[in-house]
Parts: sequence; C-alpha cells; structure tokens
Amino acid sequence: MTLPFPIRRRSVADHAAVRCLRKKELGEAPQNGKSICAISGSRSGKEKTGGRIATPKETKEWISGKSLDVAEFMYGVMNDESQPVKERIKAAAWLGEMSMAKAPTQQEINVNHSHTIANMLASVNMDRLENSKTIDLVAVEIEDNV
Repeated sequence: MTLPFPIRRRSVADHAAVRCLRKKELGEAPQNGKSICAISGSRSGKEKTGGRIATPKETKEWISGKSLDVAEFMYGVMNDESQPVKERIKAAAWLGEMSMAKAPTQQEINVNHSHTIANMLASVNMDRLENSKTIDLVAVEIEDNV
C-alpha cells in the first residue's frame, strides 16, 4: 500500500548514519579503534543544517482518520487466542492507555487566608452549638410498686 504523501524526509543525522554504516560495510573503518561514526552535538560557529523534520500536516490528518481502525485492530489482537500472551497484554495495555484518562501532571494551588486557626475553631464550635439539638438527660428515680 502506498501512502498519498511522504512520511518524513531524512535529516542530516540520518544521512550521516547511513554513510557511517556504508563505510563499515566496505571496510573503510579505521583500525585504531576510533569510531568514524561519531556525530558531534556541538557545532559551534557552524550553520544549523539538520534536525528532525516535522511530520507533514497531511500525514497527521490522514492518520487521525484511521484511529478507529487501529483501535479495532488492537482489540482484535487482545482477544485473539492464537496470539502470544505477551502480545495480547501489550494490546490490552495500549487500549487501556488510550481509553483511560490520565491524571493531571501539575496543578497550581494558591491558598490565601487571613484568619487564624483559633478563630476558625471558634467559628466551627459556634456553628455546632447553634445547629445541634441537645437532649438533657436527668436521672429520675423509678418507684417499684410491687
């Protein structure tokens, strides 16, 4: 199946890795043990020429329309008893991650108050006294009429 758009073009780092692998296959690697594949992360003074190329908008839109098919496929893998248990567990975990809400990672809580704990307790106790129904128990002697 061919897609109606490009997936992703190769970056400069991708091309460098391919060149490195070709040199290793051809036996052009140095014999002193040093790697010819070292790609430095520091390119001070040089123009930026590479990096990961963003996924095209068309690709994202096309894939987002296929999400139901992917979910149905994973559900089928999860319920297929001919599949290894390991694969069925991975499918179930994937479905669980996609369907269950994730906890928020960070919440900001601001607490601003101008009252003291003593005043707060006094207010609570006053509310209890006003809203409570008290029952007075008085000891009463019961006479035996036997």
